[in-house]
Amino acid sequence: MKLIVLIPITARSGSEFFQSLLDDHDQIAQLPGFFYVDEFLTKVRNVKDLDLIAHIFINSYEEYFDSRLKSEMERHDRLGVNKNEFYIVNKDKFINCFKEILKDKKHNNQNIIQAINLAYAKASGKDISKIKVIILQIHHLHRVHSIKNLEFDIVFTCRHPLSSISSYIDNLAYYKKKIPLPWPFYYNSVRINECFNYLEKIDKESFLIKLEDLHLNNENTMKNFCKIFNLEYKKSMTLSTFHNKLWWGDACSKKDLNGVNTNFKDKINYKNFFKKDLFIIENKYSFIFNNYNYQKSSNDKNIFKIYYFLPFKFELIIFFKNLINFKIKNIIMSIYYFFKRLLKMKKLKTELKLKKI
Repeated sequence: MKLIVLIPITARSGSEFFQSLLDDHDQIAQLPGFFYVDEFLTKVRNVKDLDLIAHIFINSYEEYFDSRLKSEMERHDRLGVNKNEFYIVNKDKFINCFKEILKDKKHNNQNIIQAINLAYAKASGKDISKIKVIILQIHHLHRVHSIKNLEFDIVFTCRHPLSSISSYIDNLAYYKKKIPLPWPFYYNSVRINECFNYLEKIDKESFLIKLEDLHLNNENTMKNFCKIFNLEYKKSMTLSTFHNKLWWGDACSKKDLNGVNTNFKDKINYKNFFKKDLFIIENKYSFIFNNYNYQKSSNDKNIFKIYYFLPFKFELIIFFKNLINFKIKNIIMSIYYFFKRLLKMKKLKTELKLKKI
């Protein structure tokens, strides 16, 4: 059984959307959202009792057993045609399935992770005898370290870098936060580089899937995914669902997104950037633009070198908003992450090229 770890290589790149397209595939098992596998494995590290391991998982992810408990952002309590449906998964059935699957197996990390996903699939009504692939949406690259010795492939979701950062600033960074924090902006401006640097340290088969292709070339993209991982292509892979109920996207989009959008366009809010920011990002991440056919918007070839060492516009926004509100710790951290971002963007690993799905 193949284990696939799913990680967004850029912010707002559709990792959860991709999961929703896989939701009704009878050969795929997955949880309906993130699984912070490193945190879970730490909790169960010295636990031998299977019943207790299952309860630890349930207590950590109550919302996967009653989607009304999910965060307001994910909107799993507003599923279905009329946006008034949710899902319930029987906890006792999950526990019994989990114990049954592991009954005659070693209680190692690989088998526990596999059993968690298979038990959840069975408790949700799937025939687990058909399962060929388990999707593990861990969301953050650093979580790979806890499972690096396991057998898995990695699928990264990607989006136009400028559109990604712009979408993050507009939709996430200010979601219920009047005063933006320094770390999230830093992380999402360097996460491409973090991913490529880390890939040199681990020996894993890695692939890249573009959000743009999930919308504009959906059928071919999903067929390619199925071919690579020996799955049957299903028409359900054009539908965005969780527990076979229509999903309308998360709240950050500030509108209802009804699945695949054949008119999808990368949107960049240029008010979020200085002109020199556009050039620097496109120049530093030119390997992404060139290798994966992303269009550049900056034509300025005569940028002064000093501009590379000046803050991005959103870094200044972070600094001054925290300054105005006397958030001393955040002021200090914004300066720290500015210099850290300069260092990270300088050390780029551009020779790696992920296999595009």
